[in-house]
Amino acid sequence: MEINPSIFRAYDIRGRYGEEFDNEFARKLGMVLVKYLGAKKIVISRDARASSGELAEHVAEGITSAGCDVIDIGPTSTPLFYFGVISDKADGGIMITASHLGDEFNGFKITREKAVAIGGEELFRDTAESFISDVGPANAPGGVSKKDLLAVYTNATIEHSGLKAGDIKTRVKFVGNEMVVSEARAVTDNLSILTVEENQDISFEFDADGDRLYVINARGEKIRGDLIGGLLAGYYFQGKKIVYDLRYSQGVLEYLRSKGIKLIPSSIGHTLIKARMREHEAEFCGEQSGHMFFKETGYVEAPTLAMLKILNILRETGKNIDELMAEVSKWHTSEEINFSFDSRQKIMEIIAEVKEKHGDGKINEMDGLRVEYSDWSFLLRPSNTEAKLRLIVDAKTDKLLKTKIPELKKEIGY
Repeated sequence: MEINPSIFRAYDIRGRYGEEFDNEFARKLGMVLVKYLGAKKIVISRDARASSGELAEHVAEGITSAGCDVIDIGPTSTPLFYFGVISDKADGGIMITASHLGDEFNGFKITREKAVAIGGEELFRDTAESFISDVGPANAPGGVSKKDLLAVYTNATIEHSGLKAGDIKTRVKFVGNEMVVSEARAVTDNLSILTVEENQDISFEFDADGDRLYVINARGEKIRGDLIGGLLAGYYFQGKKIVYDLRYSQGVLEYLRSKGIKLIPSSIGHTLIKARMREHEAEFCGEQSGHMFFKETGYVEAPTLAMLKILNILRETGKNIDELMAEVSKWHTSEEINFSFDSRQKIMEIIAEVKEKHGDGKINEMDGLRVEYSDWSFLLRPSNTEAKLRLIVDAKTDKLLKTKIPELKKEIGY
């Protein structure tokens, strides 16, 4: 069959459904993954978008035709999908989702056993010939069994949190699609946590497939992911190892060092962060984009556990989320600023030019260009999926931040 290589991304497979891939591709993907993993049991799940159910059926057909059994855990969040792969000791898994992209898109997150992520580029590099050639059916097809894991997942999350019913008095509001929010609500209901639609103390927002957690204060202001990561790491993992992504503010990093935490930098992206955590047996990473990973849950995203841990900090300290954030960092950080260019080559040339101008700073080139000075820093990195350059600037004072942003824009050519 004809394959569009551009849908195989760094972290997953995604594209416009019906244009860049179709149901036949989904079926072939199931067959190829069985062969690639030597799998006997694969977990499948899907997000709530309209095309995901049909794609899941074709993935299951491909898997079973290759002689492998399917455990279909139905529509779930991505974290519950990871939990299913781990708890059922499956050889791998396929989650049908395009994460935060629009409804015209769909895609696939793929794992090995223990929910170890397989990037799309990695899979295509290793299996391109299998996608193109004919993978014949097995002599004995596999079967499909359906399983509802919500109750087990809920109990496991609560057990990890150490909380019991009645501990949390904070009024909580949820934001997100009903499927994802229902999983979080199952946890709060079991713990008798009051959920409201107004007059909340704190809000928790989930993205479309539920693997990102955004924390919102009582005034409706969204809090940066590195601040939330810093809060969790500083409270629960003092003296231990954590991974951080290169978008973290220097103010947050200073706070974590003051807690005796060993900081391990990582390139950006969930597959890279998970690999880095496993490599160093790190306890935690709170990614700037809202992914919260815990060693105790198998190095995968656990947003509902992060939510409970945050609520527990509020309970134990008696402080609100704004007071806690002020302790984590007083630095000022820009939003991510995006610049479009004609080619990736041009982007790399610009990064090299900017690097030459900042040789007096502390340079990290793990993921683009991060340069640190005593009172300000910046990260300049190419997008993994588009011809875009992304910039984040960080400074001790708002005045310095407002000075450095236009200076860097000029260096970039904007």
